[in-house]
Amino acid sequence: MLALGILAVLGPTLAACKQGAPEKPAAAPAPESADLLVLPGATDVQRRNQSGTTGVAYSVQAPFPAAGQIEQVLKSMTERGWVAQEEDLLNPGIPTSTVRGWMTYVDATHTPRRRRYVWSTEWRNARGDLASYAFSYVMPETGTEALRQLSVSAGVLPVEWARRVEEDGKRHGANRIETHGRLPDGAPEVMRTVHDASPGGCFLASNHLGDAIVQLTAFEGPLVAYRWRVRAADGTISSGAAPPSSTIQAGPLRLSWMPPFDGREPGRVGYYPQEMDLIPLPAGSFDVDLVAVRRLAALTPERDERFRRFVLPAEQASQGRTEALLLAGKTTPVRSGQAFVVEGPAGRGVVVIEDAGMRSIRYRWRYRAASAASDEGGTAEGSDSPYPSIHVGPYAMFWQMTSQSSRREGNGPVVREWWAMVRYLAEEFAITAIPEGEAAELDLSKPVHGEP
Repeated sequence: MLALGILAVLGPTLAACKQGAPEKPAAAPAPESADLLVLPGATDVQRRNQSGTTGVAYSVQAPFPAAGQIEQVLKSMTERGWVAQEEDLLNPGIPTSTVRGWMTYVDATHTPRRRRYVWSTEWRNARGDLASYAFSYVMPETGTEALRQLSVSAGVLPVEWARRVEEDGKRHGANRIETHGRLPDGAPEVMRTVHDASPGGCFLASNHLGDAIVQLTAFEGPLVAYRWRVRAADGTISSGAAPPSSTIQAGPLRLSWMPPFDGREPGRVGYYPQEMDLIPLPAGSFDVDLVAVRRLAALTPERDERFRRFVLPAEQASQGRTEALLLAGKTTPVRSGQAFVVEGPAGRGVVVIEDAGMRSIRYRWRYRAASAASDEGGTAEGSDSPYPSIHVGPYAMFWQMTSQSSRREGNGPVVREWWAMVRYLAEEFAITAIPEGEAAELDLSKPVHGEP
């Protein structure tokens, strides 16, 4: 885990160094305590001086993401000749917040549990002294108030202690699997991360395409309704609300939705860390300053470039859509002698089932694009594994046979009966079931279900 500032490890580190050292290191001029900026408005200021080290801790009122306060510290340290480090000294291979931004985790060492938000980084000066700043917010795990009470801790280790801390980090890091920039042997190249989600909860997403805040407003069966605000990379700001959907789309940023399995469990929001940064925020955070979020995200151009280079493998993107269909896709039952209309922004189509089995389906279809003056159509068979697919123009859905039986009345022919459903993403299009006899004459230039 990223170190939470030198002050968090100052006491234990010094004690360990003293116990393991046969003699005290040669004294060197103490780092300048004035290098540690105390921000305007600071309260409960506490200073520490021990064995040539200096430290300060205080609180200040600053709404998340505290871009102004962090930028003041960055400017102050740079002007005093300190150089920001890209890797954490105690955890080689783990980036500091100047590279990775804000991080959050649940602290289970307290009862009730707390959620902590941390932005921390380290600097070196020409002599080799090590400085650290940690900015943090703390709230109850289920808290809803916006983050405003910022805690700041900072410390400076003289070069002798800094070298010992660095050596200790290397010894411990030799047996630790690196989690940034490399995955364990045999692990998938792309792994999805998930966060628990409840109605009212917010999520802050950011990558090279822009920055977005999403708030979940309601669960409706397997679907989720939400509202969003987006600041695109070109500075354009937009907002909106989405009806119950199977996935979450905020401008160019797309998140996975995984509904709760029962009423007692939370839903989950998933994303690929290689594709974007995503952290959960309390319900009161919907108005977070996206301009400030972008300023922090742009501290190192390499961060956006890393996201820009990432391309989700086509097979995995297809798998992600399949999961969305199976977990939260909307369903419409279809029986023998029935057809259905498909309507979406791209156009309208009608499907008639000709023959259906457990592993395949044959169907007729007609489709008219929204900009077209005539229909196109044909016959197709879906036999994709594990679920047959039905395609109408640009729209695709799953066909799932739920039951199939045969019966004979007297000496008559065997009659096959079946029950099935089509599964689709509600945010892509809508479906209306109609009798088969209406399909041939249906005018696809006019809405059937109503404009989606």
